[in-house]
Amino acid sequence: VIPGAGHISMFLEAAKNQFGSSKCQLTDIIFPSALVVGPNEKKPVQLTMVAKDNQFDLNLISEMNSSDFVLHASSKMAHLTSSHLHVDLKSLRQDITEEVPVTLFYTGFENRQIELGVSFRCVERLWTGKNQSLAKLRIPDVTPKTGEWEIPPGLMDSCIQILMAAIPLDYEETLV
Repeated sequence: VIPGAGHISMFLEAAKNQFGSSKCQLTDIIFPSALVVGPNEKKPVQLTMVAKDNQFDLNLISEMNSSDFVLHASSKMAHLTSSHLHVDLKSLRQDITEEVPVTLFYTGFENRQIELGVSFRCVERLWTGKNQSLAKLRIPDVTPKTGEWEIPPGLMDSCIQILMAAIPLDYEETLV
């Protein structure tokens, strides 16, 4: 299964091609169907971009057969300027106050049979609030330097991982 971070990397590359940089805002990210590729399999995918009201609708699709396509990811993308880049962390921390032990957080993934390598464990501290989560992330020193990524895959995956802390789940429940 290709991780959602891989899909988001494609979206960021599309932003770089469209805007000259990957500074963009991705909203309404949805992963409706897993993209499954076997070890020696090649699976062509297509990323579509449709301009709509100062933003783009993005869709990552693959061909199921000669006439049907499968939607694997979708998002809205808008270009960011420097005025959009400020986030008030102090204000966020006032609303998101319950600290979750990181070991408990990652044990939850293990209990769900989700194996994360060390370079995909970037959460250093984690807090939750009502349907919200906030984390301090750090790229582990042992992370291999492979490829030219806008955001290293493990760091991006960790951004997605913290969403699990925003959802009130037992640590044995799995979302697909």
